[in-house]
Amino acid sequence: MTPKQYLSRARGIDRRIGAMLEERAQLWALATKMSSPLTGMPHGGSGADPLAHSVERIILLEHDIDDMIGSFVDTRDEITAAIAQVEDGRYRLLLHCRYILGLSWEDIGNRMNYDLRWVHRLHGHALLAVQSILDKRAVMNTP
Repeated sequence: MTPKQYLSRARGIDRRIGAMLEERAQLWALATKMSSPLTGMPHGGSGADPLAHSVERIILLEHDIDDMIGSFVDTRDEITAAIAQVEDGRYRLLLHCRYILGLSWEDIGNRMNYDLRWVHRLHGHALLAVQSILDKRAVMNTP
């Protein structure tokens, strides 16, 4: 895994959580438009209550979202710890802004008072620093 892929994992999980939250909102919107049958009389089809089925799907999705949020927090903490090991403060700030805060390159440049080309150049150097940290970890974890 490249340093960029390693650092981008939290953003990917965050996007998946966002999609799941959108899906949950859509399911809630549909569920609130439905009504449960008021009588015990058969209403055709499978006899299943569509509102109950929707609520069940929402509950399952909520559990998946909770699991994904846990994964996101763990991954973000791991990435934050790796960034903290980078010696150069400029690199740490750049990596934090990009991979933890999700800022655009332009916003990072404005925040750091650098032009866009210099931000990209620093990013390349910062990725090399992260690669060095990942390589050290791999050597330490080798039996």
